[in-house]
Amino acid sequence: YTAVFTRLRAGADIQVVHAPSRAAAHHPDLVARIGNATGVFFSGGSQLKLSQFYVGTPVGDAIHAAYQAGTVIAGTSAGASIMSRFMISLGDEGLTPRQRASQLTAGLGLLENVIIDQHFDQRGRYGRLMSLVANSPNLIGIGIDENTATEIRDERKMTVLGAGGVFVIDARAAVTDAPDARRGAPLLVSGAVVHSLPMGATFDLEDARLVDFVERHPDKDVGGASGRERPTGPGNALRPAST
Repeated sequence: YTAVFTRLRAGADIQVVHAPSRAAAHHPDLVARIGNATGVFFSGGSQLKLSQFYVGTPVGDAIHAAYQAGTVIAGTSAGASIMSRFMISLGDEGLTPRQRASQLTAGLGLLENVIIDQHFDQRGRYGRLMSLVANSPNLIGIGIDENTATEIRDERKMTVLGAGGVFVIDARAAVTDAPDARRGAPLLVSGAVVHSLPMGATFDLEDARLVDFVERHPDKDVGGASGRERPTGPGNALRPAST
């Protein structure tokens, strides 16, 4: 990752903060590196290790303080999942939501009231995310495809970037048999709202609604002109209705 960020001109002073144990995450030098950073990026790996080694430690607290001070915090794979208060640490893959097929673990808590999953389409993780929000309907599920990212500002405004899509699952008004179903049983989840968001979508996580969309994958016009040649005014963007 040092080579990648150097190539992207992220800055001349790129440092690695690696705590191989929970005790190591108390080291003052690692805490100082976080405090001096203008950006923090979490690589992938094991969600359980990230939770065990960073959450509730001085390094974890330093990341939280840096975020509150305006530092950009980013991550990929497990490093994306740890952003939320509760994160998926284990779970079966597949399309059907099943009872107790997934596990939640404490995350860093930079984002409240959401669960973030990754490799979403590529590893068929729709079912496990749906099962978790069915059991905890106050949490909004966010599933991010590979080669795709979300930019979240003010813990509310989410913009989708990249080649894939982002699924948002809102089960706050859904009917489910989660309190009664046996382990491994397929779950009833009726009335959940699912949003499929490609690049160009802006979504309000607090209200769970689309607030803007600009088409980034235009088809060609019948006359042969490409979508890129069309005017980019309001007529080519989805806007919320006036009230």
